[in-house]
Parts: sequence; structure tokens; C-alpha cells
Amino acid sequence: MTASTINGRDRRRATAVDTAAPTPPATAAETSVGPPSSPAHTSLARTLRLPEVIKMTGLGRSLIYRLQSQQRFPHSVRLADSAVGWLEAEIQAWVAARVAESRQRSATLRPPAARAPVKDVADACG
Repeated sequence: MTASTINGRDRRRATAVDTAAPTPPATAAETSVGPPSSPAHTSLARTLRLPEVIKMTGLGRSLIYRLQSQQRFPHSVRLADSAVGWLEAEIQAWVAARVAESRQRSATLRPPAARAPVKDVADACG
């Protein structure tokens, strides 16, 4: 492949070398991370768009972007000039961490103070 510059941009032209037998596309097994049975293998490659992220997290669009800018939410991945997505595995891990944090926090809270037993209404009126 040879390159030429047109208007400051790199333009590529096909040559005889480029038209040789194309290489087959990589399979999911070749591009994924982890063993085939691991969650990372199947979900790392899945990209979620904003409506799916909103549905999975229960958060609104503005809060997602605010948390992302505060480094408190997984960052999006640029898919194209005007499209971003989030890796499903990262969103699932973030949600799982919030659940674990919530459970831990509720387990460390003291139980409410014991109240005096409530008398039966019939006893109070009689």
C-alpha cells in the first residue's frame, strides 16, 4: 500500500500487494481475553450504548457523564466520530461494586434502638 497526502490527510491507494488473498477476519476466540468459559471472554467484547447503560445502572445521562468526569464511573470507548459505548464487563463490575459497598455499609450500621413494647389497643381502652 502506498500513501499520498491530500489536503493534509493521509490517503491510501491499493496496490497489487493489497489485492492478494485477504486474511480471514479474527474469530471472537482470538480477540477476546480469558478462557472461553470466563465472563471476560464473552462480555469484554460487548459494547453497550448509552440507553443500555442507563437501563443497567438506573442512572441518568447527566449523572453518568458527571461521574465519568470525576473518575467514579467507567469511561466510554470511542466507537466512531459521533458514537461512544461502554464495555459491558466494566459496567457490570461497577454495579457489582456498588452493591457490595451498599451491603457492607448496611451491615456495619447499628440496629435501631429497642423500643418499649406497644400495648395492645384493647388493653389501653379497657
